Amino acid sequence: MAEIWDILDENGFITGRTMQRSSILAAGDFHLVVHVWIIDESGQLLIQKRSDHCVWMPGKWAATGGAVIHGEDSVTAAARETEEEIGLAIKRNRFKFYARLKGRNDLADIWYVKGVREEFLPLCLSSDVADVKWVGIPVLRKMIVEGEFFSYGYLEDFLVQSVK
Repeated sequence: MAEIWDILDENGFITGRTMQRSSILAAGDFHLVVHVWIIDESGQLLIQKRSDHCVWMPGKWAATGGAVIHGEDSVTAAARETEEEIGLAIKRNRFKFYARLKGRNDLADIWYVKGVREEFLPLCLSSDVADVKWVGIPVLRKMIVEGEFFSYGYLEDFLVQSVK
């Protein structure tokens, strides 16, 4: 069954219309996505490598995340995507909101969870995730420069403000 997304206006309000995943959005329409950053007690980040068969960013290292489905709120989507992609069942109240950013046709809510690394041992990876690993900020920056990690426009500000 196709994934259904709510269509939002540029201010993030639900329009009452929906779309199927892979449909083309009209000008002025947006869908909501989430990015999730898992941060351990030493400030290292748990990143994931997308499988080579993925249509979007195949073989690229990235944050955990995905689309918010019809009727779901952002933090619920963050928890669902984290469990679906890397097998971590994290309670919704643990997620901290960083920012909402407007893209060309999406609104991206950035979430993070901090804790002791042992809390974040992935149970199982989805077929869309080839691997996971912990990296420090210098390694992450190097991966971005080398084109291995997706370059999120907000990442430097996020690292300074949220990873301590």
